[in-house]
Amino acid sequence: MGASLSALLWPPGRHGSAKGPAVRKLWPPEQDGSAQAAAVRKSLVQDAAEEWPSSFLKASHSIKASHGANTSGRSDEDACSTVLRFHGLCDPELHRPPRVPSTPDRPFVFLHFSKCAGTSMMSGLDHLRQQPFSLRLPPKPLTASACRAQESAKCCWWRERLLNLSASGEGLRVLTQEPANDENWLEPSHSGSHGGWRHMHAVDPGFDVATDVCDGLGYATVLRRPMARVHSHMCEIGVDHRAWQQPKAVAGGVKRQLRDNYYVRSLGGADAWEAPEGGLGQRHLLAAARALSRFDVVMTVEALQRDAHAQMGRVGLPGFAPRHVYSRSRSDNLRRAAKEPWLRAHGTTDSAACEVPPTAFELSRLVAACTWDVILYEFARTLAARRSISSTNEKT
Repeated sequence: MGASLSALLWPPGRHGSAKGPAVRKLWPPEQDGSAQAAAVRKSLVQDAAEEWPSSFLKASHSIKASHGANTSGRSDEDACSTVLRFHGLCDPELHRPPRVPSTPDRPFVFLHFSKCAGTSMMSGLDHLRQQPFSLRLPPKPLTASACRAQESAKCCWWRERLLNLSASGEGLRVLTQEPANDENWLEPSHSGSHGGWRHMHAVDPGFDVATDVCDGLGYATVLRRPMARVHSHMCEIGVDHRAWQQPKAVAGGVKRQLRDNYYVRSLGGADAWEAPEGGLGQRHLLAAARALSRFDVVMTVEALQRDAHAQMGRVGLPGFAPRHVYSRSRSDNLRRAAKEPWLRAHGTTDSAACEVPPTAFELSRLVAACTWDVILYEFARTLAARRSISSTNEKT
């Protein structure tokens, strides 16, 4: 079956077995962080065991005993763990409360990570009669003469779009952005051309704090445990691990940004977004954490009800409550797989492709592709708990 479970959790040294180079890709150079590295690897393998139950993944009881990247020994949800401290993510500057609470009419951006409660969030917004609008951004936004001094081209384009929509009576105040999502829309043709409308296509880019944090806008997002997010996305598109991890840019293949540390790529700036697979590092993690710390609202799927109740008032929606939606959930996708053969594993009649457990080699790639994300998620979970406590205290 390839590499053993012990080899995945405790890779051999520099001069170890022939499998060493492949397995060492599970973790970047450690610089005396072997204990933290082992904790993160074991946490991810345990997450995989929960997502894809198999005798191989459940082979070690020691994994379950040390589940979770938080190795501080403290149970406080808002405690800064040893892993976060090792990576420089306990800096008080990163944990400061948001800038200024939003006013009821202030627009805000919902940065929607794929398979992170987006449908439930949209349903909650719809219940409050809030109409979201996608931040459809052309590859090269034009810098208009009306742009403010020191304003990025993106912020200028978004502000003008909001003004135009407001002038037309739309009154939108919730903008959405989904990194790596394919956007298709119609635009009026240039003056003098024929045909009236033209089809536009672009891939929603990652969130770059240098250009995407705009004056006058609030920011909210939701993160989910990385392994669970990957599994849910696999079930959404009906693929197994082999298809998900396809490294070549083939037709219908999964984008590199979606399968390799999606959160860090999406929040770490242009350099992280464009980095080759396996090319992310500590600086990208720090950049992503700094970007996330700028958000007014940071929530997790696992504590969404609590976080939303405590924090959404910061973007002018104190009465917001996410509404559970079955559509497009993992269970919904599995039910769909039972009816549609193309979503089932090859050669089977009852197993969805996304439910087939990974091989040892696929697991090693899966762990590597979530390593930086699980640390950022731990930071987000801590930040969300602190934000929720802070917001609750402000109300009392």
